[in-house]
Amino acid sequence: MKQFQVANRYSGSFFELADQEGRGEELADELSAIAHSFREQPEFFDLLQNPLVKHQDKYEAIRKVWSGQVHPLTEQFLRVLVDRKRMDVFPLIAKHVHDLVQKKKGVEEATVVSACALDSEVLDTLRKALEQITRKKIKVALKVNAELLGGLQIRVGNHLLDDSVKTRLESLRARLRTMNV
Repeated sequence: MKQFQVANRYSGSFFELADQEGRGEELADELSAIAHSFREQPEFFDLLQNPLVKHQDKYEAIRKVWSGQVHPLTEQFLRVLVDRKRMDVFPLIAKHVHDLVQKKKGVEEATVVSACALDSEVLDTLRKALEQITRKKIKVALKVNAELLGGLQIRVGNHLLDDSVKTRLESLRARLRTMNV
């Protein structure tokens, strides 16, 4: 929970500065690209978090890799995270900044989990229905989880609609256990 709060604070500050420069979306994309590179090259991410590596060496590594490749605000932000020993929450910060950009654009992300892949027509119909319900523009991300057996789980913001066969069976099992027969 503490990491979530730390990420919220840093992402809010970064987004505010980026948005003041009119570069909120651009710099959010940079953070996402950097987070992706950390997933691809975990050794480099580990180096930036390693307490045995001097800050100056970490700054030099950041400069060599990203100077001229990212906006100076992004590079400075990475240095601040190194200074404050907060690189561990960088992936979460990048996600939060992306979410803040989407929120400013009036876009809400819906995660749809299905037992099998859904075609684009079904997803489009679902997106339109969710937009009507939420009165927001919805971006749908589909995930497939065969354990659901059937039905859907839909998460929009903090709301979860679980109409999966798995959940219905678990609910039925719980009710049967409490019945006196």
